[in-house]
Amino acid sequence: TTITCDRAGAVGAPAVSIPWQTVEFYGGVTVQHLTGTDCDATDGIVEVGITPVASMSNTFLLYSQIATGGGHGDDDFRTVRLINTSQVEIRETALACIAGYAYALQVVQHPGVSVTRGLTGPMAALTSSVVVSGQSPIDQTKTMLLYSWRGNRYLAGMCSVMVRGEIDSATSLRFTRGD
Repeated sequence: TTITCDRAGAVGAPAVSIPWQTVEFYGGVTVQHLTGTDCDATDGIVEVGITPVASMSNTFLLYSQIATGGGHGDDDFRTVRLINTSQVEIRETALACIAGYAYALQVVQHPGVSVTRGLTGPMAALTSSVVVSGQSPIDQTKTMLLYSWRGNRYLAGMCSVMVRGEIDSATSLRFTRGD
């Protein structure tokens, strides 16, 4: 009956609008809700143990995070992926544990979905777009794209590390950035 939206600290923080939705399936779905503050300054990789899922091909992840600070930097972006039936990998960019960092992870399993995974990149420096093609054809009216990204240091501004992903055609994905 409660949904919590939080941020790490409020000093100088502007007002934030948070439109949200809950999605409830009436059968067949299981969802693991995990929260944590783990980070690793050694190699930037945190492996989160989950209750084993029956199949990776019908399991997907939803992820959100908070961190303290006055602005985004290269230590704020993470990639999140299911690496086997009992572990999720959270990989950070800057190999820095951030005070106030916390995440919320949902592991969603449903026998009626088909999940395809990939790893693209890195997107080359001074490149604004990358197309992933050659995958098995999908029905675009029944498919959604979920992705996460991290970038190396940005010098030109935030638009160089903000990535947009879209289903470009029945057999390709496109990832673009502003600059």
